[in-house]
Amino acid sequence: MNASDIPVIDDIDNDGDLDILNVRFVGIGTVEYHKNLSIERTGTCDSLQLERVTQTFGNLEECDCNLFAFGGAPCNSGSGGRTEHAGGKAMLTIDTDGDGDKDLFFSEEECSELSFLQNKGTAETANMDNATLFPSLNPINFLLFPAGFYEDIDFDGKRDLLASPNLYARTFTNSITFANSLWYYKNTGTAQIPQFSFQKNNFLQDEMLDVGDYAVPAFADMDGDGDYDMFISNYAGPGYASSIRFYENTGSSSGASFILRQEDFMGFSNSPNFNVKIQFADMNADGKIDFVFTATNFQTGINSLSFIPNRSASGLEFSGQPVPVNFSFGQQENILIVDVDQDGLVDILIGKATGAVQYWRNSGSATQPAFTQVNGSFLGLASSTDRQNPTLAASDLDADGRIDLVVGNQRGELTLFGDFRAQNSNIEGISKIIYNPLTETHELKNLGGRIWPTAVNLFNSDKPALVCGTLTGGLVVLKNEEGATLPDEPVIVIFPNPINSNETFNVRADRNMIVQFYNLVGQKISDRYFVPANQEYPIVVSGLLPGIYIARFSYQGKSTGRRFVIIN
Repeated sequence: MNASDIPVIDDIDNDGDLDILNVRFVGIGTVEYHKNLSIERTGTCDSLQLERVTQTFGNLEECDCNLFAFGGAPCNSGSGGRTEHAGGKAMLTIDTDGDGDKDLFFSEEECSELSFLQNKGTAETANMDNATLFPSLNPINFLLFPAGFYEDIDFDGKRDLLASPNLYARTFTNSITFANSLWYYKNTGTAQIPQFSFQKNNFLQDEMLDVGDYAVPAFADMDGDGDYDMFISNYAGPGYASSIRFYENTGSSSGASFILRQEDFMGFSNSPNFNVKIQFADMNADGKIDFVFTATNFQTGINSLSFIPNRSASGLEFSGQPVPVNFSFGQQENILIVDVDQDGLVDILIGKATGAVQYWRNSGSATQPAFTQVNGSFLGLASSTDRQNPTLAASDLDADGRIDLVVGNQRGELTLFGDFRAQNSNIEGISKIIYNPLTETHELKNLGGRIWPTAVNLFNSDKPALVCGTLTGGLVVLKNEEGATLPDEPVIVIFPNPINSNETFNVRADRNMIVQFYNLVGQKISDRYFVPANQEYPIVVSGLLPGIYIARFSYQGKSTGRRFVIIN
């Protein structure tokens, strides 16, 4: 089968075991029937003992989207005289008329509707001679690759019809509004002869947090009540402008509870922009956070970075026209606004399509920023096929007074870089950060493709949580409990020890540390170095005579020492 095929796994011949229908992988577009002989051979239905009975189930051949040939006739003018057999196919079987045989629902990768083919033969020998769109009222239409599913979703004993695009994300199209992509048709007939009545186009989606796709969260105290409210932008697509949803936090600073207040915050859906990604930052150095966003114009295809200034003296008030920022980047590249060099002006970190992270310093002013590239592989994150379009967030995750960096990749994995402003570019980040209570270990975990992290204090803690937007339109919340299980006495290792002069030794600690080196009479012989937790930090020994030295480690107002020896 094609990777995107949905075959039929159903009891086609009504003998009690499951059979399989699939469209032929190559050649003409006919349907193969694989009969399960489990009942015939063993009297049970607990296995798949398949035998291909025919490659022309229903006497039909799919020629093109919603175009079929029947009874062995060739594909005609509607398909240009040839068979469109490439791409995925989705099928579903239902006995819609209670005659004991299965009728067929059919769609392909380039179709927008679901075709219905009534079986006018028998359960064993199906025969179709006509195709229509289904249902006749409010027919399914997703612009690309609908698939049907037959389930009793309202628990009334009768199975209903659901339809959804057979797509994971916007790999093939920009024309589907994924926030309204699960159509529900209630069975108003009987279990034997179903009748399907359209109910809604957002089943389950209207009762959950689902903005469609490419959810990008950002948090700010919009109403000034002391807790963080939530904003989420989405992708939408050319011809469909992005929107931003505003959720008020009606809980407390220690227990967030969000209610949707605005589906179109600041009227973004009326703009010519899609691919909107939001964040809050003080862009003009006036001490107030502004509303920052990147976007793609679906009329020009141009990507832009802009911000809407905060007009309030004490709270948040975003009004007026967006202020453009002169910076060029690609449509799928991701920008983080952060003051890297701590000069009071915001700089830019950008996750490139190549997987690299670039640092662009603001060499201008607060009112006239000018960004100059300083480092094309910031923290050693150079181009890599293993890490594409990285996403970025910055916050003090471990309450040590230093800002850490979170990097997400296209597989949905997160990596942490402690005190990234002081990082040595040769140090790798920490990726095993998700606690598994079953194994009692921290693991690397896929949180969903192209994860978008942001840090926010939702639990009244000194360590903020990570809230991650997902490709499929929802959020993942990671509560930060870093350090809760660490022992009072830190675990520190210096190796190799002893060491020769002018060689490199490594320091590793179980928590973030500041280290400085002394001789035995208490004289400082080095600068202070930041050692990120659970990472090997290399230090070059240079110009020291053989002897015993002390490494003094400081953390959270405490200190401890370790000896190391230089032998020659």
